[in-house]
Amino acid sequence: MPSLRQDIIFEIDADGPYPPQWIWQTDDGTPVDVSGADIELVIKPDNDSDDIILTLSTDSGHITVEDLTKITVHVPADEVTKDLTATLTRKGVVSAGVVESDEGDIVVSAEGHIAEYSLKITLDGAVSFLAHGLVCFARL
Repeated sequence: MPSLRQDIIFEIDADGPYPPQWIWQTDDGTPVDVSGADIELVIKPDNDSDDIILTLSTDSGHITVEDLTKITVHVPADEVTKDLTATLTRKGVVSAGVVESDEGDIVVSAEGHIAEYSLKITLDGAVSFLAHGLVCFARL
């Protein structure tokens, strides 16, 4: 199954209010138990680059699995600094999703420095790429 395109936003110097989350599902929609998986999110200036801006993983504690299937990325404010954008030349606007509320849907978007990421899962010796997309480092 090809990886899912999902753009994400990291708010510079802040704990983001909407942490990136994914649930890996089979083709028939069944959630996959990833509680024993090694999960790694790698951010680069672009996916073809050898330069790595940031690596987040289950080993580092930045990625957790809740309810056996929900993958959540947590990056504290002191690790999302302006220094991460020093080598980034692209700027733009990224929409990272929609939050439903009683008052109406809220589109989560931001403008800032742009990089790219891939989310890799290693489970029972098999490697899969669950998601990829743009990362926007922004001041909201």
